[in-house]
Parts: sequence; structure tokens; C-alpha cells
Amino acid sequence: MSLSAAISKPILYSYWRSSCSWRVRIALNLKEIPYDIKPISLIKAGGEQHCNEYREVNAMEQVPALQIGE
Repeated sequence: MSLSAAISKPILYSYWRSSCSWRVRIALNLKEIPYDIKPISLIKAGGEQHCNEYREVNAMEQVPALQIGE
């Protein structure tokens, strides 16, 4: 494992109105875990969660998804 992979922040794929996404953000903040947010629109273009790029992250095409490492 490279050093950059070891210190990279988790990525939270999230929709701002999703209550499930809020709960994950609260848990990460309570544990003081730094993370990056990648917004996923559930409305734009029929829902960005259905695009091929997001399907590689979460095959269920749902938010939230938390990517840790590679």
C-alpha cells in the first residue's frame, strides 16, 4: 500500500436531503474522522446514482456510500 493511499480520506457519496446521509455525516463528525463529500443528485438527469460511474461505487445505486481506501 502506498503512503498516499494510507492517508487518503474516506469519500462520502451523499445527497444533501438524504436522512441516511445525514446520519453517516453525524457519525463521522462525532468520531472526528476527516472525509470528503462527493455530492450525488437524486434529481438531476434522472438521478446521478443510476450512472455507470456511481454504479461502480455502489451496485445498489443508493446513497449514501462510503468509500474507504481503494
